[in-house]
Order: sequence, then C-alpha cells, then structure tokens
Amino acid sequence: MVRQIQPLKDMLSQASLADRMKINIPGELVKAWLHVVMILVFAAQESDAWRGHYRKARRLLEEGSRMLLQGFVKRSLLEDSVVMPQDIASLVSLKLLHGVSNGSAKREIAQTYLEYLSKLVSIWL
Repeated sequence: MVRQIQPLKDMLSQASLADRMKINIPGELVKAWLHVVMILVFAAQESDAWRGHYRKARRLLEEGSRMLLQGFVKRSLLEDSVVMPQDIASLVSLKLLHGVSNGSAKREIAQTYLEYLSKLVSIWL
C-alpha cells in the first residue's frame, strides 16, 4: 500500500496551503484508514482476518486516490500543451516524405524514419 500512497503524498506535499485547504477528502480514504487500523489489530492477534481488511483497504485507497486526484486537477493537460500530438505526427510525416522526395528515394523509408527518429532522440536527450 505504501507504493500507492507515496505518489499521492508527493503530489499533495507540493500543493500550497491554500490549495490544501480546498481539498475534499473522499469517504473512501477515511474508510481505507479504518481498515488499515483493523489490519493492525488483527495482525497483532495473529489472526488471518487481516487479509480481508487488506483487500478492502487497498480497493478503497485506489478509488479514493482516483477521486481525490480528479477533484484536485481542474484543468486538462491539453490546455497547457505547446504542441499537440497530431502536430508532432504531421511533422514526422512531412519530414519523412521530404527525405524520400529529395534524392534519397533509393533508401528505404524505414531507414529514413530510423535516422529521423535518432535525430529526435538526440535533440530531446
């Protein structure tokens, strides 16, 4: 469960105090916490009943985290994008066609694509 909680904790720790005050905690996260407490109680008694609480806590944690993040994120990532994905695909296609029509038609299109892709990787890295 720590792996599920850590990304949520990291994101919320970066939020400003004003943003944290606006967060509504879903009931699923409260219920998940109660199941975690029950896990500890039953594990201390060396009972196998903790397993059912673990499954419930995990499911509630996933659902509550999803609900919390959906409420926290107000804007779509597309609003902040500079280049749309279809623009990148168009540029790649244009570059491929340009390479084939400018004397390099002897090369296979796959070779042209691989060269262009390696140039893009070298620019991004």
